[in-house]
Amino acid sequence: MTSNETESIEVPGNHRKAYESSLPEILGLPKDEIQAVNTDVIMAVGRVRAACMRIQRFRSDVVAKLNDFDLKLWDKLETYSFALLYANTVWDNARRTMANLDDLTQQARSQFELLYAVVQVLVSRGLVEPFHLKVAKKRRGRLRFAYGLLGLVEVLRKVWPTVAHKTGLTESELTRAEALGEQLSRGVALQNSPIEELKQLAELRDRAFTVVVRAYGQVRHALQYLRRENNDAERYAPSLYGRRRSRNPKALAVAVTQKADARATAVEQGASTQSAAIAPSANALLPVETVPEQQQEASRDVDAPQVSAIAPVHENASALVAANAIASVPSNANEAAPQLRARRKQRRAKRAAIRRRLQQKNAKHRDVRHQS
Repeated sequence: MTSNETESIEVPGNHRKAYESSLPEILGLPKDEIQAVNTDVIMAVGRVRAACMRIQRFRSDVVAKLNDFDLKLWDKLETYSFALLYANTVWDNARRTMANLDDLTQQARSQFELLYAVVQVLVSRGLVEPFHLKVAKKRRGRLRFAYGLLGLVEVLRKVWPTVAHKTGLTESELTRAEALGEQLSRGVALQNSPIEELKQLAELRDRAFTVVVRAYGQVRHALQYLRRENNDAERYAPSLYGRRRSRNPKALAVAVTQKADARATAVEQGASTQSAAIAPSANALLPVETVPEQQQEASRDVDAPQVSAIAPVHENASALVAANAIASVPSNANEAAPQLRARRKQRRAKRAAIRRRLQQKNAKHRDVRHQS
């Protein structure tokens, strides 16, 4: 696994604040109304934020024309999207932490040592109380680097306006250290109950996603009403799931019907072609004595009973051709396999019986000619 995959994702402070301010709506959802995440969260948040910038000009129209619309959904839509991004980041970091806890511990340790040295200097200058150093090293192992790092970040944030130009640190480094501490503390908790912890984080992520989907849906409906004459609401607030191909039920039914008719025509043409191809070959398989022209010459030298004995031969030949033609037609694909096997077995038995009768008639005809 590459180093980029092991690094934690930083969570901006405004995202955390948005999540905390949205917690009443997120936790207030009934459990049976939670919608699981079914799209890319990053892409969805990007669409919502872009839509928020485009639809600000229509807020006055909403106030004037839609008296029963909840403006809280319109105003807090971007905040909800930040909260979703934060919940998704926390869930993703926890998922990564389960496989990269050792590497995360090393990163948190280096950050802890750096901030501890900075706080030591501030203590020596009288800018920070000394007991903060004891609290930072109160725990051992991963807990020290996790909770101690969070404690040092909190100490530096309290005195940051005074010491910002004296420490050599930047605010982004503090944000980075805080994210590492939170991720490592969550990873330690995951060691004890990884499945339960991930389930809880996944549920919070789904709850935040549901809040965003509902608020964005209400905003889109309001915008569609306001822009119904222009029919351009999708331009300002597109779907979270991207463009989908519209389907016309009538056109779909016509296409299915045409396809079925084409298949039926192909089956009929194949059956007629097969019957025409089988008929000459069946006559060619008959003995020379059964060919119609030779039958007429032979009928002059034989008695009437003998001629009548030859006639059934051609009837059996026609039956054989018909049976072969029926067998060549493709069976219905929707029939069950046992039924298909039974029908094929009946056809084979029928063809075999026809062949036996045909052989018997031919043998009887030859005997008659030899006696004459």
